[in-house]
Amino acid sequence: KIEPDTEKMTLVIRESRGLLRKYPQRAKSISGLEEDLFLPEEFLNNIELGPYSVLGNLDLSTGTIHNNKLWARLGKSQIIIAEQGKSYVQAQIIDNNILDGKEVWKFVSTPYGLIAIGEGTVGLIETEN
Repeated sequence: KIEPDTEKMTLVIRESRGLLRKYPQRAKSISGLEEDLFLPEEFLNNIELGPYSVLGNLDLSTGTIHNNKLWARLGKSQIIIAEQGKSYVQAQIIDNNILDGKEVWKFVSTPYGLIAIGEGTVGLIETEN
């Protein structure tokens, strides 16, 4: 998260501290940033961040935050909906077939609502109202 007026940068999602201890070179890229984690440490301990092509990975490049919920692909065949500050157990995991039976490739938050984009298919998932 970047605040252009103050040039302040805040880290909102990162790998778990346990993984950072195991691979200390990963922590170097986040030094100097303040943390205001969207997902609590307990959540991060239960999930791997990375490309969705790897089974069970949470792929942040496919996701967005909309109405204090993270929507993203979880592996090849699932979607995770994680509310800010809630535990991994409280996250909702659903099959990735919400575009008339087709998979979502990416989520985008717009002023009109949450949009899901797939192969030849786009859908409005949640409206702002």
